[in-house]
Amino acid sequence: MAGGNNIAADLSANMVDPEWILVQNPDIIIDHEGSRLPAGYDTDDITGAKDVIEQMVNEPGWEKIKAVEDGKVYIEASDIDSGPQLFIVVAYMAKWFYPELFEDLDPEATQREYLDRFQRIEYDVDEHGVFVYPPIEIDGGLAGIPDRYKE
Repeated sequence: MAGGNNIAADLSANMVDPEWILVQNPDIIIDHEGSRLPAGYDTDDITGAKDVIEQMVNEPGWEKIKAVEDGKVYIEASDIDSGPQLFIVVAYMAKWFYPELFEDLDPEATQREYLDRFQRIEYDVDEHGVFVYPPIEIDGGLAGIPDRYKE
């Protein structure tokens, strides 16, 4: 939906071998995080997301993968990738795939409006939740993680 090409789309397995990814040499890697680590609305701690990214980029041989070389290895929380909020992760992916084309797109503002206007839930995405990692830059600031982690 965001214009990317899932290199594992034709595979029947949910998990792929790290060596297979090395051979495929993707431009971008997006790891879907379900129950494997705390992410999404239920946590404000980015430690687990940082650790997963570190483990991934330190896989033997992965330093040769284009995505790792270019710093384009991301995590997205399962809380925003299904159901009616699916468009939120699609917005993040559009930013990752085509940052120049979607300079003005702000997935965090979109999520904020979805929660405030349509769900009528008081939840401050600037202060809570870990939805993507590493955060993305929008208008000189960072989005996708609580403000206290933004430098």
